[in-house]
Amino acid sequence: MKTYESYPGWLWALRYGFGASKLWGCISTLLLLIVAFVPAVNVLVVRFLSRALVSSTSILWLLIVAGILFGAGGALQQVAYAASRIHALRINTHALDQFDVAMTRIPPSSYESQSCMSIVRKARECLSEGHPSSQFQASINVLSAIVTATSLGFALYDLSAKAALVSLIAPVPTALAYAWYGRQEAKYWPLAAESNRRAMYLQDQFSYRQTGAELSLMNATSTLAKGAIRSRREFRRIREKLEGKSVMTDSVAGAATTILFIIALVFLYREAEHSVGAVFAGIVGLMTGISAMAGVGYQVGELAISMPANSHFRSLLKLQQTDGRRFQQVAMERLAVRDVDVSYGDVRAVKAASFEAQRGSLCAVVGENGSGKTSLIRALEGVQREGSGEVCVDGRTLDIAEAGDWFEFATVQQDYGRYELTVREFISLGVPAARVTDDAIRAALRFSEAEEFVDALPDGVDSALGGQWGGAELSGGQWQRLAIARAVLTDAPVWFLDEPTSAVDAPTEERIFDRLAAEAEKRVIILTSHRVSTLRAAENIVVLKDGAVCETGSYAELMTEGTEFHRMFSSQLEKA
Repeated sequence: MKTYESYPGWLWALRYGFGASKLWGCISTLLLLIVAFVPAVNVLVVRFLSRALVSSTSILWLLIVAGILFGAGGALQQVAYAASRIHALRINTHALDQFDVAMTRIPPSSYESQSCMSIVRKARECLSEGHPSSQFQASINVLSAIVTATSLGFALYDLSAKAALVSLIAPVPTALAYAWYGRQEAKYWPLAAESNRRAMYLQDQFSYRQTGAELSLMNATSTLAKGAIRSRREFRRIREKLEGKSVMTDSVAGAATTILFIIALVFLYREAEHSVGAVFAGIVGLMTGISAMAGVGYQVGELAISMPANSHFRSLLKLQQTDGRRFQQVAMERLAVRDVDVSYGDVRAVKAASFEAQRGSLCAVVGENGSGKTSLIRALEGVQREGSGEVCVDGRTLDIAEAGDWFEFATVQQDYGRYELTVREFISLGVPAARVTDDAIRAALRFSEAEEFVDALPDGVDSALGGQWGGAELSGGQWQRLAIARAVLTDAPVWFLDEPTSAVDAPTEERIFDRLAAEAEKRVIILTSHRVSTLRAAENIVVLKDGAVCETGSYAELMTEGTEFHRMFSSQLEKA
């Protein structure tokens, strides 16, 4: 993937734009440069016509040629703009493709990094606003304006050197004004974008089915709606402030350009010996030239905005894979956890945790809310870089704090994603293609108690999920069972299951845990759970209290009165 990171910011967009599409980059640039010469050509054509009129020469054919040239100039300009739009589309599509590829290189641990996620968010905002193509187009348009001013100056020079000089400096007031406005927009636009993003987020919450229904039941839709309105009004306030500055810069630049236009005409009239033809040619050239260069200030302002915005996209492209690979292991006998610590700033979520999990016995990590269960599981998955300690798998020692190779595992997160794909696509996410067969999918669905409701869907495993794309709406428990099926389909030697049945009904949960207990004969399984009924099959229970391991043992051993485990689950036992 070519990123052209060695190029300076002002030159990067040109190299990137031509790299995205050499054909359309060359076509659009060539057409824009040809159009840039139109004002100078208009001057020459009008002068030639005026001389022909004075000499009484038959000018019918000249008028036809002039008409063709004038008409072709306008048509060519429209073709150039269309080619530029096509090229901009190619650039932005290419940039979005590179963003997607770059995200595949982001390791799981980087999602825990606020700085990395800030780069990702800003890069995505950069692409959503089309800054890669904007910087390229602005660069080419500024170059075209320079060509227009220079060629027009040469065309006017023999009529009036002073008028030619004025034509060269005519774009300067607009360029200066918009350069100033560009800095203002760079200052205020991030604030406006943040307010708009907040408004869209709040609106999404009461627009989508699941969150919208919950808010409506809580009679809380108006609260978020008011928040969205406040954020949108803040966005509008900032935008109106920017538009006010734009009006001011346009007015000042327009007044300065008008004065320069008048001065140029006066010079033309005086130095062209009062020649009406020369003056008329000058007027045509200046008017078309100023019209062609009218947007140069905006383009300078666009450069001032796009260059810093694209720096975020470039930063994303520079991110490298920092984690190691998951090494293949057919089976695993033993996983030992040694002195694992996890901290978030000054808060220690896990404190020197040590225990062992073996193939053949289901291992459960339990504890009250906030005891560090999820943080510990994340550390064992090798994605918690704010920690220390070691994980030893069959004699191979892995350092949690280092981005080295890690063992292959399957996972069901406590906050699992509800990806609106087909059933087949959902449970195949991250699973090697060789393992995704119809029989394997069927076995995974059967294991997770999902086979019955999947078969009831219109297209079975090929049914779309989620209402956003017109698919089937599932309950929380059904989504969770599909997440378990995905873990089963991976056939990894280690499974990490963080509250895997929290949304599943009790009878279904019991059947799933019976299968997990049997499956533990084939692989190492470490899970967390809040329900005592699911822990009876666990032969190795690790009890966490305030982030530290306070007890380990089997269910029968820990049920002794006076243990932390007994105290923790006594209320559930009484109800049972």
